[in-house]
Amino acid sequence: MATPIIADYRRRYGDIANFAYVYISEAHASNEWPLGSVESHIQPQKITERVKLAHRFRDEYVRKADQNEGDIPVYVDCMDNAFDQHYAVWPERFFIIENDTIMYIGEPCTELGFDRGQIETWLEKQRPDEMEPSHELESKNNSQLIASQKYTDSNSST
Repeated sequence: MATPIIADYRRRYGDIANFAYVYISEAHASNEWPLGSVESHIQPQKITERVKLAHRFRDEYVRKADQNEGDIPVYVDCMDNAFDQHYAVWPERFFIIENDTIMYIGEPCTELGFDRGQIETWLEKQRPDEMEPSHELESKNNSQLIASQKYTDSNSST
């Protein structure tokens, strides 16, 4: 699960970028693709059910990974899965958006995840040359890193 990675990116790059999640459909819904003993939920049929699971994801995974340093927003895809369909985010993707333009799309390159070096390289290039990583900018630029992630158990490899 990418929540500890995003929390780490936020700690290291929060001075130059905003971070958010988009919660999409259940990855391993018990009524579609069960994983046995791994935590699983029925695929929501109503937006209120999806929102409830997104809140649980935020409370159980995002806030714990972020060590309650501040909430990383969690947005919820519509029931027609428009975000997922438009951006092909399954099973998970990282987007860097600057001034309403997608500048980088990170996607799994191995069964175990992403090439995090590419994401970090892009983010590092956004730092002003005179700025040390520990300093805060007065105002953030328009860069955002959005992680779209299917809900999975914290012990799984995705």
